[in-house]
Amino acid sequence: MNLKSLVGFGVLVLSLSAVASSPKLPKFEGNTDGIPSAENAPYTEEALKKETSAAISRSSRTVASNNFEDKMSPELKKLRSEILAIHSADDLDKKITALETSLDAIDKSDAAKGVTKDKRYSGDDRDYRYYAAQIVPLKCLKGIVWKFTPLAETSRIVDSRLVTNVYRLSQSMQLLSPQVDDLNNEKDRQSAKENNEQNISRSVFDYMTQPYDGAVLFTAGKDLQMHLMNACYTALSKSSERIERLDLSTPIVWDNKMYFGVGSFPDDLDRYKLLGEAERHLSMAMKHAGMHFISFFRAYSIKDYFTLQTELGKLNVQDAFPSLFTTGFREVEGVTLQKRADTIRNFHSTFLLYQDGQTYLSKYAWPNLVRSIQELGLVWDEVKDKPENQRRILNPAFLNAFGRGTEETIKSWKGVIEGQPLKSRLTDRVVRFDLHNFYTNPVADLKTFLPKSAVNATSVRFKDNKFKTYVLDTKGNRVAAPERFNKYRNWYYGEQKVWDVTAWQKVFPDLKSSDDLPQTLRTMNQAWGGSTMALPLMQFVR
Repeated sequence: MNLKSLVGFGVLVLSLSAVASSPKLPKFEGNTDGIPSAENAPYTEEALKKETSAAISRSSRTVASNNFEDKMSPELKKLRSEILAIHSADDLDKKITALETSLDAIDKSDAAKGVTKDKRYSGDDRDYRYYAAQIVPLKCLKGIVWKFTPLAETSRIVDSRLVTNVYRLSQSMQLLSPQVDDLNNEKDRQSAKENNEQNISRSVFDYMTQPYDGAVLFTAGKDLQMHLMNACYTALSKSSERIERLDLSTPIVWDNKMYFGVGSFPDDLDRYKLLGEAERHLSMAMKHAGMHFISFFRAYSIKDYFTLQTELGKLNVQDAFPSLFTTGFREVEGVTLQKRADTIRNFHSTFLLYQDGQTYLSKYAWPNLVRSIQELGLVWDEVKDKPENQRRILNPAFLNAFGRGTEETIKSWKGVIEGQPLKSRLTDRVVRFDLHNFYTNPVADLKTFLPKSAVNATSVRFKDNKFKTYVLDTKGNRVAAPERFNKYRNWYYGEQKVWDVTAWQKVFPDLKSSDDLPQTLRTMNQAWGGSTMALPLMQFVR
């Protein structure tokens, strides 16, 4: 399992349960102090109106000619040559370090010249600044797979997923990444070799997977949380600030060869794309979403999480191969949410709010979530009702094809962060989803979202089959089905009945009882954009 999905499974999917009393909150044993608060990350109402007005009124910009090379700054052309010449993880590390030094100098220069997010930079080297700001955060992922290995090895299930997926990524990369030999003729192949060009993907892969001198391995969950907050959050924050200071109302040119590498785009068709304010806002949205995820992940303990994954994996093994654990024949029962919940209840220290967890939720996660949604709204404002432009990375014609759904979804997301209710598209029911309260007044134990009880007293696993059913013999004749098919599964067995209403009222303040929860979640799922927000919550009820 890759790092993002592994962490996402732990925090967003959250197979959790209830406890009878408020737990003692653990103290985070690492150090993530010194990260500046993100409380000022969201646009002010006035600033957002200004950005929105500019986005709506901005015409669809293009370049004056198709000579895209002439539109690229000398600094970017030099950077492109250097990227195409990278042959190893060490080469990449040196280039990232050099770019970081360059951007630090630019930061100081901008501060001296008064360049800010309100007085943006519009110089010719905007393209170099933009791409360098995108590349430098990769530094926080240096050796990440290697450093994660000791933590993964605490659970054979997690370790197997990690090794399997990294192998798969390696093989896919070698099979699908363009190479020098893919060029159409010997002259082009020879030119690429003389210019020391190649595809950078293998160097990036090695950079993220191989050990290096001075690497600090993760042996506990808090080590991973500390690294993500100190290194990755900080890197994304700096990158976001640098991109925020750029004025891309006049588009810059993106050369796809920088991504796909040598062996790609022997002519200009599809090679060059234009990148403007819409793309800048999208980049900002993604970075703030990443910072939201990291700070949310920092708020709750993942102690014993990887041991928990082993126990959850055993449930499937025990169900599929019962003879390994018990004697005699036993029907496959399936692994229900209740079984997972009962298992997770035994991990009392997992998913508890850290003593300083509320700070990371309210001062880091929530502001970054708000800013991410605001930026997505500006992306839509930039492309809505604009003419087709196939040279743009975000072609308005493509996005406008899904116009109503996109607009209603973004409107819905904006409404949620402003405290407005969600409305079902099917029944006109409304539900108040108080997401802000969850971040400012969080539950002490995320396990409280799981059902307390799933099976009622009259529920049965199998029902009598009152119909005549058959199988075909070797000659194609119908014969009575074997006796074991006289019963069939009750697929409603294990239906959830009771949840901790106090916990759920953190996000649904109008909730009165457990009986109301399914309908509340249905209403939320039926609203524009509601299914995306409901996805993590739905893991607790099915």
